[in-house]
Amino acid sequence: MSELKPDYILDIRGEICPYPLLKTTKRVATMESGKILEVIATDPMAPENISAWADDHGHKILKIIKNGDIRIFIQKGQAG
Repeated sequence: MSELKPDYILDIRGEICPYPLLKTTKRVATMESGKILEVIATDPMAPENISAWADDHGHKILKIIKNGDIRIFIQKGQAG
């Protein structure tokens, strides 16, 4: 199985709700469709909040890894 290779990394360790979601939405807005963002977080609510937002806005959660830090891989959907 191949390793995910993010195009961008957003390190928001230490940030608490609502900042992980707010910073993720701002970063994804600057990306091209199809690009992958790796979000590195420590807030236990980040995966749930970011996943719900991604589903609502047409982005795809490729993988979530919870091993110490939380790593969320998001692929930007079509612009619009």
